[in-house]
Amino acid sequence: MKIIQTSITFLILLSISMWSDVGLNQVMYRTASVERVPMALLNAQQNEGDYDISIQSRGIGMVGRSNQDNKFNYTMLFPPDFKQNKNSSALRLHDIELGFNYKAHKNVGLFTRLRFNPDRVYGGSLRRTVLNSEGQPESVVLGSAANSLKLTTMIREAYLYFGDLNESPIYAMMGKYRVPFGLQKTYSPFSLSMAWHYAQVEGDGATIGYSNNNNNLHATLSVLQTGPQLRNANQGEDGAVGNIVFDVKYQALDNLRVGGGYMAATSYCDKNFPTLHFKKCEEDNPGYIVNAELNISDKSAIMVEYFETEKPWGATQQPADRLTGFQLEHFKPTKVRAITIDYMYQISDQHRISLSYGKGLQGPAGSPWEFNEQTVLGYENRHSDRLTFFSELIFTQGFVPFQPVGGQFVDVGGGFLQYIPVSDRNTEQLTTVAGFKVTL
Repeated sequence: MKIIQTSITFLILLSISMWSDVGLNQVMYRTASVERVPMALLNAQQNEGDYDISIQSRGIGMVGRSNQDNKFNYTMLFPPDFKQNKNSSALRLHDIELGFNYKAHKNVGLFTRLRFNPDRVYGGSLRRTVLNSEGQPESVVLGSAANSLKLTTMIREAYLYFGDLNESPIYAMMGKYRVPFGLQKTYSPFSLSMAWHYAQVEGDGATIGYSNNNNNLHATLSVLQTGPQLRNANQGEDGAVGNIVFDVKYQALDNLRVGGGYMAATSYCDKNFPTLHFKKCEEDNPGYIVNAELNISDKSAIMVEYFETEKPWGATQQPADRLTGFQLEHFKPTKVRAITIDYMYQISDQHRISLSYGKGLQGPAGSPWEFNEQTVLGYENRHSDRLTFFSELIFTQGFVPFQPVGGQFVDVGGGFLQYIPVSDRNTEQLTTVAGFKVTL
């Protein structure tokens, strides 16, 4: 059995909330289910002119080691600029998120979420040409701090919402937001679920929803802009409305909630090698998601979520049969699948433990890009309403970034292309995370 190298990470989470009648600081973080923020806004007893501001900030200190050079698994929200070695360390601000809610009318409100997230910017490396010691021109790569994208503050959500669930079960949203599609939640205190990484949707559009007073039925119908959206939605050319997303969740029993959803056009639609972010697709590839959450007792619960595309993702096919001159093993394209299985046990009002397993599949058995796999053992200590400690033990296998999944070809001149593999099924990593969250 292989020796698994370890990385140790310490995270400091600081959450500041002001005028928080809605309690956005408790639901804005992405481990919460996708509908938590709009439901909090629509259920709030607010008057015209009321507003809420919530600020969350997470800083990290980290030292880590992977068993493969330059392949530090990205699914845990750690910084991406680890290059040329197995060892990595970081001490910096992970992100700042600001949520602002304003009630323009009793039944009309505006919600905006801004994020400064330098560690999650995957901009291309910046290069400049200099003269080396022999006076010859040489291309050098600048440090990651030179990437101006790392200084960008992004508006991740900005939408109008219409309705008051205290008066009517019908509501609507319009703008840029996390689109209702599955649960997209996890019991883990920090790491996100594999279903979130593969199926969470963000984009521009409009949603009409139904949530009855007993909260035993929640259904939404969304229509998104065509073209590539921010996350997991891509339908042809820009400049139209047409991508349909349907989602429903139902309280089947007192302790069982089930759900499912359909999207007409996911982002797994590119047919041509290699895969590229935000490339316009010629043919839609729909996706389905199903989920269930069971409260085993008043202290324990289990949750399952599964996502699958209707068609194979064409760009994951190894191009040995398309380009000559490369002796590459041929792999056929496959459907994209992801599953998350979570369990949590509430030891007491203060202490909770959780176990999360997730796996994403986008290649046939044996291919370098077959899977991403993640197991998270979490512990949470809610010391008070304002202070929570947590820790996680995380084991990951596989390294398959979205771009490029199967590898890439680089022009080396003279009419020749060089194939550079990227994904690696043998990458393994064991990580320990500890931190705390403060709400002021």
